[in-house]
Amino acid sequence: MSASSTPKSSASVAPLAPADLGALLDRLEVALLAADGEDRIVFANRTAERLLGTTVDALHGLAVEGALRLVDPQVALATPLLEPHALTLAPRGARHAALRVAVVPLKEGDGARYGAAVALAERIEAADAERDDLLAYYQFVIEAMPQMVWTAGPDGAVDYMNVRWREYTGLRDEELLGWAWQTALHPDDRERCAHVWRTSVEGGNVYDIEYRWRRADGMYRWMLGRAVPLRDRDGRVTRWFGTCTDIDDQKMLLEERQRLLADLESKQALLDTIIQQMPAGIVARDAKTGQLLFSNTQFQSMVGASVPVALQHFVGDNPIRHADGRAYAMAELPMVRAMTRGEVVVDEEFSMRRSDGSEGAFRCSATPIWGSKGEILAGALSLLDVTDVKKRERERLGLLAAEKAARAEAEAANRAKDEFLAMASHELRTPLNAILGWAQLLRSGQLDASAHLRAVETIERNGRAQVQLIEDILDGSRIITGKLHLEVRPFEMNELVRAALDAVRPAAEAKQIRLEHSALAEPLRMLGDAERLQQVVWNLLSNALKFTPKGGTVAVKCTRTGDDVEIVVRDDGQGIAPDFLPHVFERFRQAEGSTTRRHGGLGLGLALVRHLTEAHGGTVRAESQGPGKGAAFYVHLPMSAVASERPSLPSRAGETDRATPTTLSAPQLQGVTALVVDDEADARDLVATVLRSKGAIVTTAAGAEEGLRLILRNPPMVLLSDIAMPEVDGYTFLAQVRTATGAAGATLPAIAITAYAREEDRRRAANAGFQAHVAKPVEPEPLIAAVANLVPAVREAPTSRSPRAPRPEAFQKLTRALELHGITAALRILNARSAHRFTAVYRLDGAMLRNVAMVDSEDAQVERGDDVPLEASYCSLVTARGHTFTTEDAAEDDRLRQHPARDVVRSYCGTVLRDAEGRPMGTLCHFDPSPCDIPVSEIPLLEALAPYVATRLLREG
Repeated sequence: MSASSTPKSSASVAPLAPADLGALLDRLEVALLAADGEDRIVFANRTAERLLGTTVDALHGLAVEGALRLVDPQVALATPLLEPHALTLAPRGARHAALRVAVVPLKEGDGARYGAAVALAERIEAADAERDDLLAYYQFVIEAMPQMVWTAGPDGAVDYMNVRWREYTGLRDEELLGWAWQTALHPDDRERCAHVWRTSVEGGNVYDIEYRWRRADGMYRWMLGRAVPLRDRDGRVTRWFGTCTDIDDQKMLLEERQRLLADLESKQALLDTIIQQMPAGIVARDAKTGQLLFSNTQFQSMVGASVPVALQHFVGDNPIRHADGRAYAMAELPMVRAMTRGEVVVDEEFSMRRSDGSEGAFRCSATPIWGSKGEILAGALSLLDVTDVKKRERERLGLLAAEKAARAEAEAANRAKDEFLAMASHELRTPLNAILGWAQLLRSGQLDASAHLRAVETIERNGRAQVQLIEDILDGSRIITGKLHLEVRPFEMNELVRAALDAVRPAAEAKQIRLEHSALAEPLRMLGDAERLQQVVWNLLSNALKFTPKGGTVAVKCTRTGDDVEIVVRDDGQGIAPDFLPHVFERFRQAEGSTTRRHGGLGLGLALVRHLTEAHGGTVRAESQGPGKGAAFYVHLPMSAVASERPSLPSRAGETDRATPTTLSAPQLQGVTALVVDDEADARDLVATVLRSKGAIVTTAAGAEEGLRLILRNPPMVLLSDIAMPEVDGYTFLAQVRTATGAAGATLPAIAITAYAREEDRRRAANAGFQAHVAKPVEPEPLIAAVANLVPAVREAPTSRSPRAPRPEAFQKLTRALELHGITAALRILNARSAHRFTAVYRLDGAMLRNVAMVDSEDAQVERGDDVPLEASYCSLVTARGHTFTTEDAAEDDRLRQHPARDVVRSYCGTVLRDAEGRPMGTLCHFDPSPCDIPVSEIPLLEALAPYVATRLLREG
């Protein structure tokens, strides 16, 4: 077919209805036949009856070659009809002239042949007319085909495309013919398609490619393009015939199938990995033969290196035995029951020999595997070695028996406690009788001087006896029941809550949890065990932090409602399940599930909260809307015990600081200047009155800020300070005094006057720099004695100072070395005096500590150590506390027990360095990776030197 014979436009061929198409084909002078995939005729027009000499009905089902032999018995076709070709029939007799035949195979989009089209026409003398007619016939057939058909010249330029192309692409002839058709290709496919087409044209090879065409609606769809060359007798390519088939749906299905197969393979691999790594042994056997189908490594390790192929092994060499020792019969085996009866076996226990030869306990489950027709195909069994579990269960039963005995013993002890308390209650009435009786006589005013003195002495003596009796009762209760007793003393509620918040703040910052605090509008002083109540708040905060996710919020709020103080700790964490809420305060009770295993703990914290709260006469309750909705804990404490309403009872620990008063024969303090700092006016006036009664010159201050101002203006000979004060406590106050006053402050005697009267409280005060400790309630004689013991050493013997003050010659030597030779020289002198290996100066730099200078007793060349994160060092506690800190503070500071430095540094002593405005700027410290004693002289020497080191640092920039 030449380009000149191609119709100007095939758009004139309008779609025809089937009936119209049949009528048109019957009028043609060309016989048209259509054959199926087996080359048998399925359609013939009326012209075929005339040219073939038979009827249309007779042609149906006849082979194409057989139909042509009706005209020319000698004709032979290559079957099946795979390629287009033409031939001439020589008819028998003189019925008509020779016939020209054209055969065209019909193919699917994937290239599969589904039939053939045959056209027959009478040969006429005019060759051009015959050629034009045949071209017209071919043109008609091609336009009627459902596929997209095209032809190209030998050079590869497309010269014809059927109407399906224009319908599919929405383009005109000029936009498709020649090489313009490439613009309809997907941009990613153009270069590849052009290369493949040129290669086929140059080599004369079949053109076969998949690419994407733009449909008329703008969507790109995958097509299968195929073209074959038509050659002349010399083998030259004279024309290319091509088709394109839309295979987008098939391709998408194929890609989805491949994706599903890949996903299936991935899941299969994951399933195999899971089965192989499961703690249970897994095995599967064929239901008909009992032969092994599968076993994982855990099963193999349980029964031996290799799993027996046949089930008989388990009733032969290694029998399975019931709990009573009887061996299983074959029919009793869980696998057999699953494969033969369809029984599902769950957690059946038995014993058998393990791979190491020892007898073991096992727990198994078995299930049948059913086929689609309801038949049992196989049996699957899982096996767990529970030998250790059974051992622990036996141990647990033993422990339960021991616990039962211990419970009986505890109940007996509880009865003994009740009997003891009943007796103690009776004994308490004896001193009360004397106290109340003599108090009423004093109120009457009818006693003479002698009787008045006797009444006072009797009341005092019985009061002391009652204090002692109460302490004995508490000690007895602690011994019998193991419960802690309360040490009641005044405290300030806001200060208590702030201290608890400070204790948990590092943990909150580590989890990026925001702490919110709503304090009481004004200070509220109460009586109670401040440390135990602080422990209540600390436990609730710690519990909230534990169950609050990263980035959450924990809030604590204090309010006074009527006669109660309410402390509310609220979080937005995981919440509490409704069924567990009633048990949240029980000892050793925890919510079940993965979250409990993830967080850990023994469940004692909230039980201790309830015990301590109830011990103070209060109540505690919990609320939660359920899992994931947070929780709130409400602590109610009664306001009946306010500090201004009744005095604190003396604690037993405070008794050791008091001398039993017999006479007021304490030493005189004429000329002694003293500063008394206490936020409680009554306590402050009492101490001042006692000291003035002995001739002392006393100045008072209501807080740390006022006290420091008075010291800087006119330093006293002795400082007496309360510990529990709002905003700045006594420990911090003393550190500020030592820092702000330099060498003079380092030698100032200081006495702690506090209701914190335990042995550990006295030790903590000593570590903070106090030379004496007087417990509240204050008694005159111990107070005067404490002052007298300190003041003469300062006034009369300046070279023999308190052991808490640095020796002047040592201090002068250090300051001189610091000024002349720098920080490292001073550190060498300090290190030589210390039992510690290292002495160093660190400077604060945000969250980091920059090592300015460091000396090592074992390596004299070390002059600077590594920089370290602040929170990973004990220096964080020095800067947080604001005063000297040592590892001996472990009993008083819970942070030390969990501190990151505890595994590296075993002994530490450090003091804070401050700038001109009093802000922490670094630390001066001793430390050692091994435990060592801290000499008494180290702390005052460090404290005295600290201001000079800070000044040097500031000067050096």
